[in-house]
Amino acid sequence: METYQQTYTISVMDMDISYRITPNAILHYFQDTFARFLTTRRLAAFDIIKKNLIWVITDFETTFVKERPLWSSEVRMKVQINEISLVRISLGYQFYDSNDEVFAEGTSTWAMLDTVSRRPFPCKEMMEAGGMTETGVVPKRTRLPKAPDHSLVQSVHHQVNVTDLDFNGHVSNRTYLAIALGTFTPEFIRNFSPRYLHIKFKKESFFGQSLTCNVCQDENHHYWYDILNGEGEDLCNVYAEWEEHETGYAGDVSDLIPRK
Repeated sequence: METYQQTYTISVMDMDISYRITPNAILHYFQDTFARFLTTRRLAAFDIIKKNLIWVITDFETTFVKERPLWSSEVRMKVQINEISLVRISLGYQFYDSNDEVFAEGTSTWAMLDTVSRRPFPCKEMMEAGGMTETGVVPKRTRLPKAPDHSLVQSVHHQVNVTDLDFNGHVSNRTYLAIALGTFTPEFIRNFSPRYLHIKFKKESFFGQSLTCNVCQDENHHYWYDILNGEGEDLCNVYAEWEEHETGYAGDVSDLIPRK
C-alpha cells in the first residue's frame, strides 16, 4: 500500500489555550501532507492550474482516539488514497504522536474543479497517469446527523477578509472550521475535548461576502454548525462531539511539555 508521511512540530499557532493541538491544525497538517504527496506526482495546485483546474475538498472526518499532543511535540501525519473514482478521490489518514501512537484518524474526499465552468472535472485518468495507486479499501459514506428541532443556541456573523482566502482565491476550508469552533467560550475549551468531527464543504464563498454561522446543540455536547452566505445558501456544515475532561486536566502542564 502506497502512503505518504510528513513529520511536524506543533507550533504556538496550532495549539489551544490548554496547549493542545487544535482540530483546525489537524485539518491543516492533513492538507499539507496531501499537498506534498501531490507535488511528488506533479499534481499539485500549481501544476493543475495550468489546465484551468483546482483541487477542492468536499468532506473531512476525524475521530480522536486518544488525548491530543501538547505544544512543541513532534507529530507524524500519514496519508493514503483509498479509492479513485471518475470525479473524486477518497483518502484515509492517521496522525501519530511522539510515542508513535495514533491519536487521530479519519477520511477525506477531494475533487478537481474546472475554474471556468466551476464544475467537477474527471480526475481518474490524471491520477493514474501520475502513478497514484489506491488501497482498494472502499470508504464508508457517512451522513451528518440531523440537529434536534428548536436547538439553535446562537448565530454569529463574519465578513470575509483577505486573510480568510487560500491560493485558489476562495475562502479556505480551515476558515469555515475556525468560524464554527470560534463560537466556544474559553471555559468550554478548558473543560472539554473534541472526540469526533465531520465537515461537509458544499459551496465556495469569496472576499467581501457576509457569512452567518448558526449553532445548534443537544444535552450530550453534540454541536451542529451551518455556515450560510448572504443569500442563505448552504456553504459548509460541521458536526462535532465533545467530551468533558477529567478533573485536573487543565492543570499544570510543566511536567508534560517536551523540553528539547
